[in-house]
Amino acid sequence: MKERICILNWRVKQANEEEKNVFSGGVYRVPDENGAKWVQTERPDQVQKLMLDHGLVDKRVGIGETEHCAWIEEEDWIYQADFRAAGAEKKTACLYFGGVDLFADFYLNGEFIGSHDNMLIPKRIEVTGKLRAENTLLVYFKSTRKKMMELYNAAPETVRKYSKPHNFLRKGSIEFGDAGKVAMINTGLFDDVYLELIDESEITWPDISLKFDYWYRFVDICCDLHVPAAAQAVPLQAELSVTDPDGNPAGSCRTGEILKVNDSSGQEWLLPLQFRVENPRLWWPKNYGEHPLYRLEFSLYSAGRLLDRTLRTVGLRKMEKTGDMRFRINGKEIKQWGALLEPFNGITHRWDSEKCRQMIALTDHGNMNTLRIWGGSMQFNDELYDECDKRGILLWQEFCMSWNPVPDTDAYRKQYSAEAEHEVRRVKHRACVLLYSGGNESEVGFVEGIPEKLEYGWKPFMEDIKNICRRLDPDRFYLDSSPCGGDYPSDPREGDTHPLYYTYRHAVAHYPVFVSEQARSTTGPLRSLRRFMSDEELWPAGYINQVTASQFNPVYNTTDPDKPFYQYDPDYKKKYNVGWSVPQLRDDTPFMVTSWKKVPVPSTWWRRAASFFASECSPLERFFDAENIYELVYRINAATAWFFKDDAERIRRGKPHYEAAEARRCQGYIYVKLNDTWPQFYCTLIDYFQEVHIPYYQYRRSLSPVLLSFDFDDRIFLWGVNDTLEEVKGELEVDIWSQIRNRVTGSFRIPVYIEPGQSKVLTSMDRISPIVTESIIRARLYAPDGRLLSRSDTLVDLERHQSFPRAKINAVVEGDELIIGTDSYAHCVEITGREGDDEFNWYFEDNYFNLFPDEKRRIKILGNHRKGTVSLKAHYSDHVAAVEWNQ
Repeated sequence: MKERICILNWRVKQANEEEKNVFSGGVYRVPDENGAKWVQTERPDQVQKLMLDHGLVDKRVGIGETEHCAWIEEEDWIYQADFRAAGAEKKTACLYFGGVDLFADFYLNGEFIGSHDNMLIPKRIEVTGKLRAENTLLVYFKSTRKKMMELYNAAPETVRKYSKPHNFLRKGSIEFGDAGKVAMINTGLFDDVYLELIDESEITWPDISLKFDYWYRFVDICCDLHVPAAAQAVPLQAELSVTDPDGNPAGSCRTGEILKVNDSSGQEWLLPLQFRVENPRLWWPKNYGEHPLYRLEFSLYSAGRLLDRTLRTVGLRKMEKTGDMRFRINGKEIKQWGALLEPFNGITHRWDSEKCRQMIALTDHGNMNTLRIWGGSMQFNDELYDECDKRGILLWQEFCMSWNPVPDTDAYRKQYSAEAEHEVRRVKHRACVLLYSGGNESEVGFVEGIPEKLEYGWKPFMEDIKNICRRLDPDRFYLDSSPCGGDYPSDPREGDTHPLYYTYRHAVAHYPVFVSEQARSTTGPLRSLRRFMSDEELWPAGYINQVTASQFNPVYNTTDPDKPFYQYDPDYKKKYNVGWSVPQLRDDTPFMVTSWKKVPVPSTWWRRAASFFASECSPLERFFDAENIYELVYRINAATAWFFKDDAERIRRGKPHYEAAEARRCQGYIYVKLNDTWPQFYCTLIDYFQEVHIPYYQYRRSLSPVLLSFDFDDRIFLWGVNDTLEEVKGELEVDIWSQIRNRVTGSFRIPVYIEPGQSKVLTSMDRISPIVTESIIRARLYAPDGRLLSRSDTLVDLERHQSFPRAKINAVVEGDELIIGTDSYAHCVEITGREGDDEFNWYFEDNYFNLFPDEKRRIKILGNHRKGTVSLKAHYSDHVAAVEWNQ
């Protein structure tokens, strides 16, 4: 049977000048044992991470000050490991490299065996007949930065004109500056290396498709088991065994016929298998039903002897595109609410299983049912897809392209096709994968950033990748790039849009078909900021948190007084080692982006703030000016929370009140960043330390499957939205709470009914108008059995016009729940935890919510802690309630 042996105990060193000269010619030489010191590691990791772990670079590199390790990018590096291969002489042998970043030459026992220049696909090298009982494997990495400039400078001027140097590399553009700031070009191995020993034949790919009965009474699991073409001389049989979601055997089937050649190259043959599942348990996205998974075990035999075995899990579901960004699953229309996913770590691309599980758990808890894999990042490990399949989280599978035109010579186009084929083969069977996308703003880059029509750079995503997807997975929708559709790529009237409301005023701006990237600035909680910035940097001496009348205010524009609309340091590329400049207004294009508008943010944040941080700030003018860093962090994040209540909930409603009888126009909403790859300021729901703050919890409330949402127009309307497959019946209670009188001053109750998938106006506030502006409107929807189905509340006037009472919170612990009350209206109740000195990794069922004296809230304590002190405080109160918790 096929064996897979992990090669362990690696050593890594910087290549000296003699070794650079020798290895550059493809000639092997034993590394100089007396030169640079070897760094030892059991499993391979990238150079920067290894240097940090062994104290060989400044520890500040770990918090994003990557200029302290920029020298690594200029050097060549050697990875070496010894391994045994006894008994391999009678089998086909291959070396499998799961992650190679980026320009690598491979040597086995002193013999050159291959090279690689694409971190987006693994490398496999056959070494049959080359193995000994004791072996030495060496991988020589050439400087990515030097090779990048070599490729860029060798390109024609017409190609260089609108491309960036990193476009000539097949790796994620995020390494060259996440929206313009923290950057680090990683190098080295970032996954395990295996010796594979193959006995006669192997399974290369189980191609799985589903064919449903019209009434979903049964589904046929149709599989073409791919094997190497050389296997035609071997008598092969294949078997499929199916296990149901409860772990019970559902049956099996066999085939003994090699059917046909896969393509004209004759590289693979197919063994067909088909198994029928009667009365299938259907897989649904989150909030629409359960997510049961069937286990498929494929076995390959020759004369009754097992040669290879592979496993897949599948969710049985039928996916259809029925209109403009409209999708149905199992015959039911679904909406998509979620965020954009970036790599979990910048210091290394080695997979972090624990971080993945925590990230997807927070996605699930945040009521998100969709994640978009951003084209500026890179592929994610199979474990991500496992978690999304289990939790019903849909994925946009975006290929690694972003903004600038890419070189499209034959050699590059073969690479793009190889990447696409690898990805489609890897994810096709996944229930969670909704669609494929050719990249992030790939088309936008041609229309908005380039004043002339180009003859190159668009075929990779408009033709090559699209053709691969259509050939290998014709049932899934392919989006040329995100955004795409309409009279221009980000047209809200058709397809998906990245609206950039802070710069453009679009048509139908309030009710676009699909928002696939919306951004508003956040910071994360103060405890996170203090892990990578000092208090003096966060709130510098002399800083005043106000917007003044002068556009040349020196507090916010210290680097270039002649550019009133920008915070711009012309030397920051050199100082901070980032790969691209801050976007500026361009006179030669019809589209212009303001990179740093006037907002009250300290100039000391510039190093840590992404280029669009200031431009994408929410309406800070609705909130009080801050007098300290605590209030400044609150102001920025509370403004983004308000934006979610205004923007995301409007998209959830999907139509204006004067079209209440029409179908919902809006189909989905994806916030720009679920997570941070480095510690910095941008638009993030989960920060680098996996902490969540005000925006995360408000977004969670705004994405409640059953939503109550206020709509302020010439009248105040209250909407109900039901994004589930169950009808909603109950009684709606609406009341007005007076902060001054500390009681309800008006209320009413009405019965309500909301059909599955429906958005409707439930009532208006006319019957209790006029409403005093110091009041809060509260709405609660109760099921017939008294359960609270949904709740919402809103201030009638701006927050900075309010005078909030100094609320005193009271709390007790009951099991894993907090029971919370208050003596007066408590605005934005913050719950924090601490176990000893550890205040991180505390999560709560809800947080940063408003609390009224006539209600008790039960909030579950979540997270990694089992004991500690839990504290509660309303934002505009000095009173802190603390309770001890011990589970």
